Amino acid sequence: MNYDSIKSHLENAHRVLIHTGEDLDLQNLAFFDGALKRKDWRAALSALEECGAATPVEPDFWHEMLSAARELELPRYQARIEKQLQLLGE
Repeated sequence: MNYDSIKSHLENAHRVLIHTGEDLDLQNLAFFDGALKRKDWRAALSALEECGAATPVEPDFWHEMLSAARELELPRYQARIEKQLQLLGE
């Protein structure tokens, strides 16, 4: 696993979420920040996934999330994220 790449995907997803999401869950965003600092990739991914599922976001968000989930080898996260992309027609 390339942790720099995983962190980059998560940060990019966060950036897209902040710029395109509406009514964001600030508690989850704060949790994401703490998880990222602790290098708890799964918790960071989970926090962003919850935020993204609760608000309309651009497909780029889900693509970045999917890349991170693949690198982390988390098949359940991959399946859920792929489903979100299918719902968006991606």
